[in-house]
Amino acid sequence: MDILEKLEKAIEYHKHNWLEEAEKQYRAVLLETPNHAEANYNLGNLAMQVNRVDLALPLLQKAVDLDSENVDYQFALQKVIEKLEETTGNAKNPEEKNIFELVGNDYVFERKIKSLENKLTLLNDKLNNIHEALNYLDIFETQSFDDLSSRMLPVELIDRKSEKTLIVFGGMASGISMPSREFFKSLSHKNINILFVKDFKQCWYQKGLSGKTHDINSSIAYLQSFIPETSKELITLGASAGGYAAIRFGVGLEANRIMAFSPQTLIDEETASVFAKNCVGELQFGSDDLDLNKVLSKIGKRYNIEVYYGVLNSRDTKNVNHIKTYVEEFAYDTDEHLLAAFLKKQGILKNILDSI
Repeated sequence: MDILEKLEKAIEYHKHNWLEEAEKQYRAVLLETPNHAEANYNLGNLAMQVNRVDLALPLLQKAVDLDSENVDYQFALQKVIEKLEETTGNAKNPEEKNIFELVGNDYVFERKIKSLENKLTLLNDKLNNIHEALNYLDIFETQSFDDLSSRMLPVELIDRKSEKTLIVFGGMASGISMPSREFFKSLSHKNINILFVKDFKQCWYQKGLSGKTHDINSSIAYLQSFIPETSKELITLGASAGGYAAIRFGVGLEANRIMAFSPQTLIDEETASVFAKNCVGELQFGSDDLDLNKVLSKIGKRYNIEVYYGVLNSRDTKNVNHIKTYVEEFAYDTDEHLLAAFLKKQGILKNILDSI
């Protein structure tokens, strides 16, 4: 049964006032598509029918967030807020009153946090635009690796005139912060050429390297220009979104070895909402570049791709299974998505990186 059929069934149950059956179907829809505005709205209304204001509030708020122009959603949310205020004022015992006041206070707090997040996002966008313009104008020229200005570049290079080159792709930065040089402490001492690549746009490199390129293909050509002439062996490495990039760019650059920790291999709307909500509207879902299975199936050549992941993490396991035919798996008994950090604590990561 597809999503539409489940939703229609839930609505039919709801019309007949078979609330338990309707709730099950609405939740089944939201389990597969959490950002389904109508399902959130309908389940919120159902919660109101059974006087569960505490459950209705977040559902209706999400419906409004997903479709802010829908008048029905706005009206339903307003009714919940009024009901919440009324219930708080009319509560007969202190315990009940405290519960509803807590829900109300949480709601106000969440809205303030959301407003602050929106302001920070706008500020971050402005800073990114300034940063991109500076890179475009070559304000930051490649200096010695330790130079402060190098941190502002999408690519940093350690050229040791080695026959081996490692390209390390950064993933998503935590919060509003500068993308970091992934694996820097573990790798910088190695006597090889190293390129640290950063995705300032925080969008799986789909929007290019800030101020330098505009998409995956132009980024591949740009990175190719950085590989020292002495290099005879190329390795790519990354984790999570950086793991996606290690594979995508690895095959584009014809790397000899590709190493990916917990990579995203199929970037759909749900995945984007979890890892990079701000770039959901920027991605062309369904395109080949967002599906590594499609990328690998069209190449006609098998690459040495190593994928490291935690088997107890269902999302990471699903991503690995998506490209299972094309990779060598290294599975660990953990649900950690930040697998590299987990393996470092276990003393395992050093052995893996020492093999480079």
